[in-house]
Amino acid sequence: MQVRNLSAALTRPLMVGEEVALKIMLDLTVYIEGPTERDFEYLLDLYERVCPPDRLREFKISELPLWSSIAQPMLTAHGRAAASAGIARPHFESVRERIRQGRAFEAQYW
Repeated sequence: MQVRNLSAALTRPLMVGEEVALKIMLDLTVYIEGPTERDFEYLLDLYERVCPPDRLREFKISELPLWSSIAQPMLTAHGRAAASAGIARPHFESVRERIRQGRAFEAQYW
């Protein structure tokens, strides 16, 4: 997959002094019926390939009421077990469990 270069207007936030004044955010909502874990991992891989790595800072899942840092994530019990097992993206393990159970889920990157 080849990702085209985006214009600077889309990749650099507008700064006023040393503060971010305006930032463009991509909000990708995907509605699919019966997603598998493999589908979910594919979507995460795709998003991570397109999004500049320094822009992936936080995540949100159904179990957490607030955004959490990817660098220092708040982990659910499933997330802690996944981290101990060396599973990639342990912060999304609760989402994988919801998918296995056929339940609705929320998974967002900021």
